[in-house]
Amino acid sequence: MISSFPAGVRRTRPEAAGASGITRDSRWMPIASVTEKIASISFSVTTWSIGFLPAPLSSTFARAPPGGGSRRLAPPRIHRLAARLRFAPRPRGPNSRPILLEAPRRRCYPRAMRRLAVLVWIVLGTVLPSDAGELPLFDAHIHYSQPDWAVYSPEAVLGILAAAGVKRALVSSTPDDGTVRLWEKDPRRIVPELRPYRTPRDLGSWYRDPAVLVYVEERLRRGIYKGIGEFHLSAGHAAAPLLGRWVALAVAQGLVMHAHSDAGAVRELFALDPRVRVLWAHAGMTAGPVEVGAMLDRYPTLWVELALRTDVAPEGALDTGWRALFLRYPDHFCVGTDTWTASRWAELPQYLAGVRAWLAELPPDVARRIAFTNAARLYGVE
Repeated sequence: MISSFPAGVRRTRPEAAGASGITRDSRWMPIASVTEKIASISFSVTTWSIGFLPAPLSSTFARAPPGGGSRRLAPPRIHRLAARLRFAPRPRGPNSRPILLEAPRRRCYPRAMRRLAVLVWIVLGTVLPSDAGELPLFDAHIHYSQPDWAVYSPEAVLGILAAAGVKRALVSSTPDDGTVRLWEKDPRRIVPELRPYRTPRDLGSWYRDPAVLVYVEERLRRGIYKGIGEFHLSAGHAAAPLLGRWVALAVAQGLVMHAHSDAGAVRELFALDPRVRVLWAHAGMTAGPVEVGAMLDRYPTLWVELALRTDVAPEGALDTGWRALFLRYPDHFCVGTDTWTASRWAELPQYLAGVRAWLAELPPDVARRIAFTNAARLYGVE
């Protein structure tokens, strides 16, 4: 009969079984619950069936089988199981035997698994360097903003970039601390640009907020930044009095302005100072090869970045209009991913594999320029 004493209670050992019918052996079991005791009895391993165990277990638990005779050796499977089981202290007495306390439990280590995933990325980046048999890339549109920090450590991000063959990455973040953290870990791979967003709320007002301009001027004193951006700007915003100061700052310090803008806003930037160098994010997002070509015809210090422009190679095949434009302006295009949300990091390797696929349809020298050389020259990190 199985008793149901409260968890953690150990019965004393009387001379004879009580009215409840509890046996001598069961009285030595740590009483937890009916269910646990049933499980313990079901999985108990007697000393004679344990057989050959490594010392000191064999000397403690091995004994002759009932009725005498030589010790019986258990199959190897039993050895492995017995070595993992936990037993109660062996009680004294002629009929005593070890009592199983609990079976091994399967444990889950989520933090360890995350660390293992990070280690895999780092190892991949070390064992498979960025130019290991593949075209090295300069990814000209990377963010490492605050929501990413809880999901990907700087080491994990750098491992992903390395495994994807990204030799250089133009990085901006909201706030800028994310960019600095990556740059401090790998100043050769990371090319910092300063985003004029202290928080996401600055996205729609940065160009007319004097406090943001002061913030950027102070951060630029670090001397590590190659550009200002990526920022959002629409046509008509050039009327803001401060925008001229932003352009003057970029020209004076030799910084590239990375503009997520329509064609009208890009024209307004050049109207403020034709010497400014502009990297046009997403090729204007919706502008086709005809409109982009017209902008390149007009502005010699305009470069075009192609992040998220899946229309360049719809269904995996390079569009003929874009191909003709790449051949016409082979020195003015760059590739990019845009990790605007944390989920993009998991998609980055596959996305860049697709970029490499359409680059392979171009002449090798043009493919190399768009993949790496153009951005490296623009930002002075060849």
